[in-house]
Amino acid sequence: MKCFSEKVGIVGIGCSLMMLVGCSTIQPKWSFPNLLSNPAASRRPATKPVVEAAPKIDAKQSQIDLLMAIAENHESHGNLLAASKAYEEILKKGKSPEASHRLALVKFKMGDHEKTWELLDRCLKQSPKNAELFADIGYLKHLSGDLEEAEKMTRRGLALDSDSARLHNNLGLILVKLDRADEAFEEFSLAGCSESEAYSNLGHAYVTSKQAEKGEHYLKLAATSPQPCTKAIATLDHLKARENSLAAR
Repeated sequence: MKCFSEKVGIVGIGCSLMMLVGCSTIQPKWSFPNLLSNPAASRRPATKPVVEAAPKIDAKQSQIDLLMAIAENHESHGNLLAASKAYEEILKKGKSPEASHRLALVKFKMGDHEKTWELLDRCLKQSPKNAELFADIGYLKHLSGDLEEAEKMTRRGLALDSDSARLHNNLGLILVKLDRADEAFEEFSLAGCSESEAYSNLGHAYVTSKQAEKGEHYLKLAATSPQPCTKAIATLDHLKARENSLAAR
């Protein structure tokens, strides 16, 4: 587990891939060998080979899969408006929890938070046991400043998937914002961080929360541990250089 990078996992946050279905080769199901030297002695009634039917292709589902692939491609390249339109086109064809989920995340990036929460509420009704959905909701609540709801949703996700490194890491970030450092350290450890990496995560989270003094304290613990975190050392050097630059002005 590396030191964290604070990004929205746009579950995740795995992307769906379009499945290509090919037709199977048509051939007889069975045949009889000629076991006797005299062909007339082994003559049997002629049999017709049994032909297996080609798999039925669902044209509507194939179109949805294609639209999903197009939408995800637009989203991955930052073409949010095009991605939004493609996801909306999928939803016109029927219910799709996955498309609703992805569209909600796109709408959040576009600044349409009201639509985001509307879509996520719909997703929760359709997929109440989706841990990744709770991870995204918790993270977006965190970004929106609703820390109490962010903690609640993230813990609901962990109740469904207690081994999720992403959920533990996200909860650690939330707990830093709530100034519960010991609990945050435990969550970073449960996410798979070593001791120095967990201290580094604490330090970086406090620095980005504009609590530089606390941040530097934990970064120093990370930098001086038996297995120092190189990212913590680099951040401390950067902070020192910035401090010297400001003092020289």
